[in-house]
Amino acid sequence: ARARCQAMLAVGVCHGTAHQLAASPIEAFSLRGTQLLVKRDDRLALGSGVSGNKARKLLALEAMSPGPSLIGSFGGHQSNAMAALAAVADAHGARFLYFTKPLPRWLAAAPSGNLERALSLGMELVELADAEYASLFGAGGGVLPAVAPRPPAALLPPEALWLPQGGAAA
Repeated sequence: ARARCQAMLAVGVCHGTAHQLAASPIEAFSLRGTQLLVKRDDRLALGSGVSGNKARKLLALEAMSPGPSLIGSFGGHQSNAMAALAAVADAHGARFLYFTKPLPRWLAAAPSGNLERALSLGMELVELADAEYASLFGAGGGVLPAVAPRPPAALLPPEALWLPQGGAAA
């Protein structure tokens, strides 16, 4: 059973093409007498440098050939998904537009963390006023619409690949 489970989890299907995810092993553990199989996405890495669960979510995007020329997404200004999408976009030579609420003054003056990394990879940050952000993407407080609406063409060209917050549909 373990071998079959490993085989099923070790292959991702991307637009009809199988990609081996050999760097993401399954490890057996025993907890209080119960045998557990743990998928170790923390050991998965893509060519763009993205690792962990974001690598699994973005596998299809990274495998696209040709990849999109423009990617758009939205979310928080220290999002792990933002940094991962910036890395994949950079690896593809694609533009990446990221919509977020206004940055705090201290962060705008000295970007750090995931924001600094994403900007260094060429991400184009689009700050929206709180009210505009809420009208486009939901009221906040962790409540998001089932399908993130696409920003109007004035903000994001129609040819862009649109990914919801967190890369959930990548």
